[in-house]
Amino acid sequence: MKKIVFLGVLSILAVSLCFAGGAKDYETTKTTDKDNYLESKVSYPTFNIPVLDEAIQASIVQAYEDFKVTSKTDWEEHTAFLQQENPEAVAHPYVYQISYDKPLITDKYVSVLFTTYMFEGGAHGITKLTSFTYDKEQDKLLSITEASGMTLEEIASLCQLKLKADLESEPSSGVDRAAWIEEGTKPEEQNFRIFTFDGTILTVYFEHYTVAPYAAGIQKVEILCN
Repeated sequence: MKKIVFLGVLSILAVSLCFAGGAKDYETTKTTDKDNYLESKVSYPTFNIPVLDEAIQASIVQAYEDFKVTSKTDWEEHTAFLQQENPEAVAHPYVYQISYDKPLITDKYVSVLFTTYMFEGGAHGITKLTSFTYDKEQDKLLSITEASGMTLEEIASLCQLKLKADLESEPSSGVDRAAWIEEGTKPEEQNFRIFTFDGTILTVYFEHYTVAPYAAGIQKVEILCN
């Protein structure tokens, strides 16, 4: 049995190296673009691990490239709509930002969390989380059950317990907080796709609206696995 415990156009391209213990762990690529329709700031690591680097390129970098293609047309249409009432109106530039937390790198694992922020008008932007956990011995990306050795039911139960303790006392405005949490933590793979793992600590992340209102922010649950 595992022992489980909660724990509380201008374009600039730069590449930097990150070291730990004297060895190069990854390179960081940074790109900044600014013009009338899009302001972007992108930062992502390359680990020289084909399986991991290809996943980052396909999921994180390609999404940015796709956004650049569609955003110009969308911004022009938005501006045209505004100019129906004011011929001099110009839509605010869209925003696209990619950042990542310092990767968790051990003898066995590489685990990294990305945050993508997009703004295309409206009350607020959209924040999306993406994570990858790579097993060096198996040369593969891991699901949360593969990484932690726990079942989805076990993880869901622990997350529900912690989130209810944290969130049920928050102002609800008539919303059933417990039901919201239970819905967002059903033992389904989709609900637990965002996590990091260093071999000991499993951190599960929940995006806006998944288990609580937007104002509550992004939620995370840390679980110690021995």
